[in-house]
Amino acid sequence: MRKASSSSSSTRSTESKGFVIIASDQPISKMDSLRGLRDLPVDILKIDRSFVNQMNDRGGAGEKLVRAIVAMAHSLGLQIVAEGVETQEQQRTLTDLGCSFAQGNLFALPLLPHEALDFMNSNLTKSAGSV
Repeated sequence: MRKASSSSSSTRSTESKGFVIIASDQPISKMDSLRGLRDLPVDILKIDRSFVNQMNDRGGAGEKLVRAIVAMAHSLGLQIVAEGVETQEQQRTLTDLGCSFAQGNLFALPLLPHEALDFMNSNLTKSAGSV
């Protein structure tokens, strides 16, 4: 982890000037340990789709686990993005739990780079027109 520590101080120095936000694209289920949350200079934590898919299972264990991940991330000052959101029920639950962002087929199917740019430009134009 030496490399992460040395990059951490330079990243935090740059961040304090308002330039950098770092998001881990490594979902929490794939981290070697929770040590990564402490040692890596990240601002946004990703919740793996496997946790999102189990949120509404009977018994509520999946939702309790996501609630704990969100609480832990918030206590560390991190924002959260949930991947694999496919239903409005999942989106509502994640919003209620305090999840900052979500991605998944509910919002858009995977896009090619040029399609993603068109999609974003279209939504920016809609947003600008509604102000």
